[in-house]
Amino acid sequence: MVEKSIKNKIPLSYFWYAFTKLVLIIILISMPFSIAGGGMSAFKSIFILFGIPITIYLYLSYKNFFYIIDDDKITTYRGILSKSTKTISFNTIQNVETNNGVISRIFNISEINIWTSSPSQIEIRRGGK
Repeated sequence: MVEKSIKNKIPLSYFWYAFTKLVLIIILISMPFSIAGGGMSAFKSIFILFGIPITIYLYLSYKNFFYIIDDDKITTYRGILSKSTKTISFNTIQNVETNNGVISRIFNISEINIWTSSPSQIEIRRGGK
């Protein structure tokens, strides 16, 4: 359940979801090199070169994102070095879309997109039911 007027964090399972997708992508990228004779060294090299920095970025993004739902609006706060705030009033919301992929269902999370008449939208990934 989402609490009103307090900071709500996305669940830690979202970080693990994003990390799992990252590992799967690195496996797919390193497969041609492994087949050509590189073995696991190709996976290790690609993971060290790309995976570790991206994992650090994912974790910092997770730690620096929260949202507040009030009686008449939703506000998101995000950013590692450059902070941004986005507020959408409930009376301007035109559409709400939820997405559940195969991997996201394993981690019990959903992606929620909130659309307004303006070009801005809010995207929240949230776990639970």
